Amino acid sequence: MSGAGENPLEELLVLGRQVHPSFPEGAIRELHQDVANLFAQSQRVSSWGHGYHDFNHTSSVALATARLFHGLHSEGCVVAGEQLEQGIYSAYFHDIGLLQLPGSTVSSENGGIRGHEQRSFAALLTYLRARSFPEDFIKGCKPMILCTSLEENPAQVEFASPAIKQAAFALATADILAQMADRCYLERLPQLYQEMVEGGVKDYTSAVELMGFTSAFYQQVVLERIHTSLGNMARYMKAHFRERWGVNRNLYQESIFANIEYIRKIVSQCQGSKACLDSYLRRETPA
Repeated sequence: MSGAGENPLEELLVLGRQVHPSFPEGAIRELHQDVANLFAQSQRVSSWGHGYHDFNHTSSVALATARLFHGLHSEGCVVAGEQLEQGIYSAYFHDIGLLQLPGSTVSSENGGIRGHEQRSFAALLTYLRARSFPEDFIKGCKPMILCTSLEENPAQVEFASPAIKQAAFALATADILAQMADRCYLERLPQLYQEMVEGGVKDYTSAVELMGFTSAFYQQVVLERIHTSLGNMARYMKAHFRERWGVNRNLYQESIFANIEYIRKIVSQCQGSKACLDSYLRRETPA
């Protein structure tokens, strides 16, 4: 929920230091820049260009993850330094599998949206090994990235410890909250549809149909996932905003509710007309 064009890194670093004094600011700055460079220099597996899952999305998920850790910390929950670092590294890499990285054999035929989490972890594994991270640290990141897949049942994921499970649920929750609370979420849905089409996902016949099903998707899938499957980790956002900004509200939840209410309104009024929907979607997504 950073503003359009706002760099969330500095706020992430502030929160990291508040949660754990040993939070490695220099390494996280390097991570942020390295991942930004990957998005800037790599080609999409398909012709997606700067699509829905771009660096703006990645950095907003990283910030939302830090906010949830801060909320946990504010409520007296133990957040170990390693757990915090694993969550942030995993957040930055959770969608890297959607990029055509140097030396990769991924193509439009085998590189769709579904299953990209495995490629994302493989890229993170290479990145962390090159920096001599312990294998246990690296191994703990895998379930964190896997849980960001809506097709993954968290109850069937193997976690090495309760701390890793907590971090995985925080990242998976942050991934959902960050994208659905985005002030340009509705304007970005056509980009998501294009990614689905070119990634081989045929759940919808048009961007208009995708937008029409968004409210039902939220009610039938998202609410159950964030409040039940992922342990209701979202509730810690309220603690974060209270302790950090003196606002006793869950601003992510409020933004999501506003987005869903607005899309219900325009879908009802437009009755499947793309031109009509476009007339209501006037916010410019950040470059």
